[in-house]
Amino acid sequence: MKAKRRTRLILAALLAVGSISTVQAKNVNISIIESYFPNGKEMASAVWSSDAAAVINVTRDLSRTDGEVWLIDLTGSGHQVPGAPWPFGFTVATWQEPPAHAGMWNNLYIDDPLHMHMESEWPTATGQNMGVYPNGFGNGVSYYAGNDFNGDLVFPKVVEVAAPCPADESSSGCSPVSPPSPFVTTYAGRCVTYNNVSLNGGGNTDTVAPGSVVSIAFGYDVDYTSCTTYCPSCIVQLYYGIRDEFSECFTGNFLQDTSGSVNDTFTAPVAPGYYYITQRGSLQYECVPGNHSACGEALALLIVDSVEPLAVTSTSIDSCPGGSTGSIDLTVTGGKAPYTFDWSNGETTEDISGLPGGTYWVVVTDQCDACTVCISVTIEEEDIAAPAITCPQDKTILADDNWEATVPDLCALATITDNCDPAPACAQNPSAGTTIPEGDTIVTLTATDETGNASSCDVTITVIVPVDLDIKPGSCPNPINTNLRGKGRIAMAILGTNLLDVNEIEINSINIAGTVLPVKAPSIEDVGTPYEGEECGCNALGGDGTNDLVIHFSTREVVLALDLHMLEFKAIVPITVEGSLQSGVKFIATDCVKVIASLD
Repeated sequence: MKAKRRTRLILAALLAVGSISTVQAKNVNISIIESYFPNGKEMASAVWSSDAAAVINVTRDLSRTDGEVWLIDLTGSGHQVPGAPWPFGFTVATWQEPPAHAGMWNNLYIDDPLHMHMESEWPTATGQNMGVYPNGFGNGVSYYAGNDFNGDLVFPKVVEVAAPCPADESSSGCSPVSPPSPFVTTYAGRCVTYNNVSLNGGGNTDTVAPGSVVSIAFGYDVDYTSCTTYCPSCIVQLYYGIRDEFSECFTGNFLQDTSGSVNDTFTAPVAPGYYYITQRGSLQYECVPGNHSACGEALALLIVDSVEPLAVTSTSIDSCPGGSTGSIDLTVTGGKAPYTFDWSNGETTEDISGLPGGTYWVVVTDQCDACTVCISVTIEEEDIAAPAITCPQDKTILADDNWEATVPDLCALATITDNCDPAPACAQNPSAGTTIPEGDTIVTLTATDETGNASSCDVTITVIVPVDLDIKPGSCPNPINTNLRGKGRIAMAILGTNLLDVNEIEINSINIAGTVLPVKAPSIEDVGTPYEGEECGCNALGGDGTNDLVIHFSTREVVLALDLHMLEFKAIVPITVEGSLQSGVKFIATDCVKVIASLD
């Protein structure tokens, strides 16, 4: 049987019944379905449209070695074949194959009232041509018709549609099979039989190292007279080789029956893979050896090095409801590149996108049809993916005089995307404008799409409290000598208030600019009064009845850390002391100094 094109086709011969003069006549169909799958397996079945219980047996006639024949048995169906009144053996319909099988025919014969047989993809037509599907075939011709038991008139029609990989035939991997031997083919009307094909003295399949020398031997018989009459006077050349690797002409002319043999060597390809050694012909006047530029019919299979079987896996993204946003991404390994891709929606690329919901299948074939893998992928039309949300960075904010702060609008600062919803909703808890105390507060942001899928992230808001600082308590303004030759200390007091008990300050946390630490143990005493007024203002009121924390820093270290020695004389600048309470709440305290000396 000839090799079939590696696609999945359902050939349905639909036998439509049209009413004649009887009132009980009705329109029915008998569908003869022939299925071809990528692994070479073939199946057939038949159904009667108005009678789902009708039993119609369709089997392959294995006794026919001249081609593919299907037997249709209606014995248990309660119906009879169309054209039953015509002589047994009558061809009730002949139609041309679609362009994929150009030049081939289908012939449907009547054997008896309950039996038919169909020659599939036949080289010759035995009945009147019904036309080429889909334009010329389908209206029927009345004198081909016959009557069912109820008087309905039956005439044939054909339809060809794509079919998916059946569940029991889907696969993810494939290793090529050895070509048949002997092998018979035709070229320009000559029948050519190749026999005893051998690689390296063995069978017609062998595994070799890259770049090694391979011996090949085979016999051939050319029958010039018993094949078709196509081009009897043509000069014919025959070649064998590997596509894009090499080609050798082994004999030519063929104006008479010829037999012979080939014993030769060639160099194996250097790239690991499966390589079919194929034959082809040409109508050139003389041999023109060169590379095989296309795949021909295979004589032998050469496996170079260790090659993984052709394997196909897939990942997919479902489509949004009512949309076409699905995609399928294939990963192909093994076999021999380049690969071809035959998708059920007509696409020929490796990956496809813009897909609505549905089941898609693809036939992946490696070079020279060495291996074919068929897989099915289902794209659901649903949204089950939550939005992707990226929160802004954690934030630090300064509390007001009451040691409170308000939550900012963090949703406005978040990045949110979704596969289906262009504008997912964002909510935060606590909500924007909520009053929060000093310390850390976790704000949760939640993005929700229109289907209800949600995802969240957190932002930590750290509220720092302001406390009062009095540099050089009892002095106003606060002069600082920026002469680096000095080794003095500068006193500062963190002032206690009704909100701050200085005993709760974590002494080891106190610093200026993160590097300058106190140089002397602190003391607790009442030395100052908080100033209320414009920035960098001060007072010299002394104690207010509330204990303060007095600390001392190296004047030189403070000057260097803040670059005060680089400032102009009499410049007024703020100095900030940082730290935390024993509870972990952070604070800042700020007062100003006046530069009274410099390097100049």
